[in-house]
Amino acid sequence: MNNLLKFIDNPVDPKSNFDLGVEYESLNQTAAAASFYLRAAEKTNDPMLQYKALIRNAICFEKQRNRDLTVKTLFQRAISILPNRPEAYYLLSRLYEHRQEYHDCYTIASIGLEKTNCYPEQLMEINEYPGKYGLLFEKAVSGWWVGLTEQSRELLFDLYHNYNMDNSHRTTVENNLNNLGFPKHKFIYTKSLFDQFKYKFNDLNKITNNYSQIYQDMFVLTILNGKYNGTYLEIGYTDSFYNNNTALLETTFNWNGVSINKNQDANDKFNRERKNKSICNNALDIDYTKLLVDENFDQIIDYLQIDYESPEISFEILNKVIESDFKFNVITFRHNAYINDEIKYNLRDYLINQGYKLVVNDVSFNHANSIEDWYVSKDYYTELMFSNLSNDINYVEDIFYDLN
Repeated sequence: MNNLLKFIDNPVDPKSNFDLGVEYESLNQTAAAASFYLRAAEKTNDPMLQYKALIRNAICFEKQRNRDLTVKTLFQRAISILPNRPEAYYLLSRLYEHRQEYHDCYTIASIGLEKTNCYPEQLMEINEYPGKYGLLFEKAVSGWWVGLTEQSRELLFDLYHNYNMDNSHRTTVENNLNNLGFPKHKFIYTKSLFDQFKYKFNDLNKITNNYSQIYQDMFVLTILNGKYNGTYLEIGYTDSFYNNNTALLETTFNWNGVSINKNQDANDKFNRERKNKSICNNALDIDYTKLLVDENFDQIIDYLQIDYESPEISFEILNKVIESDFKFNVITFRHNAYINDEIKYNLRDYLINQGYKLVVNDVSFNHANSIEDWYVSKDYYTELMFSNLSNDINYVEDIFYDLN
């Protein structure tokens, strides 16, 4: 009623028209809602409001069915207004998928993925956009139909292991993986692999299993020869144990460290399950000199891992950490070069100039998707390790095992 009164008071106000559209849409009166969204888009000079109004207008027509041309045109118009936002790309690629126009779906999803780092925050008014994983999903599905079968498998595998999806997307991803005959499990170390493990660091035999997705924990222990009582700074993680890079270091080798995650639920779970603490904060806002001094770290810290939101944001954080003048024996950094490789090259220039050696480049959980680079301080590195690796992709099993 309040929205209706505001509209009656000022029928040309774009925001009043938009809010009234939202109210009608919530009542499933999509025809009325669409008309008010259209009025809002026509009467505003605010690109963001126009963008949201056009998308909501398109969704109303989508709910009415058999209006695909109108829906497509509205999504395209929204993209033309704010071409760096991802929502309209996702919704347009989803429309193409439903119409089985897979080449268009793949193209739009690929472009949209490049926009996900421009605006990582999601719009409350466009809750149909699930986040980055929605675009990855559309690219995976359409990729299969346009002949990019291996890439499709890898994207589905990535989605399964690395994204907190809603039930609908997760079920579809699982079904597709089962149908494609692609394993959902990740390759972990167990004692049965001891003899085939290439690098027998101290007390390797004490490890029952590791936790990292691509053996970051085993890399650190290999470089530091099974060091006990080491120290770490962990910036970004998805879980306290699953795919976690510091859990093995803490539980089996008694390392001390601090982790950072801005997700309150993940942070609380970590602090319930782990000995070392996690700080709930935006890693971009932290004064790392103060943090590391307050936590009584020595000037040289054994391990820095950065995997935070997006490679671009992770690179900003890395700069802040390095500027603290603390040094690190080992650094692992997730650059996701299989999506966009620009950060990878900036990262390499930066860390090499800061006195670090790129020891393993383009680490991958398969033979196709480069996701990380691993560095060691030049003062700590020995040429005896990791000297016969590919220049392109380094599959984690090939790095650590002789399975022939």
